[in-house]
Amino acid sequence: MLVLLEGADGSGKTTLCKQLKEFGFNVEPTVSRSETNPYEQWIKLINKGDAIIDRSFITDLVYRTVDDEKAGNITLEQMCYLLKYCKIILCDTDSAFEDSMKRGENNITDKETATKIKDAYKLILTMLGKFTKAEVFTYNWKNQEFTEVTKFIIYRRQKNGKFDKRIK
Repeated sequence: MLVLLEGADGSGKTTLCKQLKEFGFNVEPTVSRSETNPYEQWIKLINKGDAIIDRSFITDLVYRTVDDEKAGNITLEQMCYLLKYCKIILCDTDSAFEDSMKRGENNITDKETATKIKDAYKLILTMLGKFTKAEVFTYNWKNQEFTEVTKFIIYRRQKNGKFDKRIK
């Protein structure tokens, strides 16, 4: 199983990724959108085993939807297949844009675009969730405990909201 960390710039993905690595989770680099065949690379990551990935093909879909540029080389059908083997953590804070500006990031330079990206994440993850039943956990590091993230990763949520056995 792969755990995909997603969210707008400044939302806490990289910090969460570092914390998860320190906690003992395996962290693997993401597949570059410039790969000749990124779908095959994602399959290799899935076959390699459990890992945390900071950003994925979902990022490409979200950002290319907002900036109206050409998306990468993974089809919606391929995304849906890959998501059968993934859990998604959406990092989301109200101050993501401001936090990214404080850190000197220059990928997103205005609040309006940052808001569009945040909204696109919610819309696209809702859509993908309906097609794939992929589990999505929204994490706000300002309001939630790190242990909530680890529970989401380690345990399967039952229909009644309680956690079931460990996922291998």
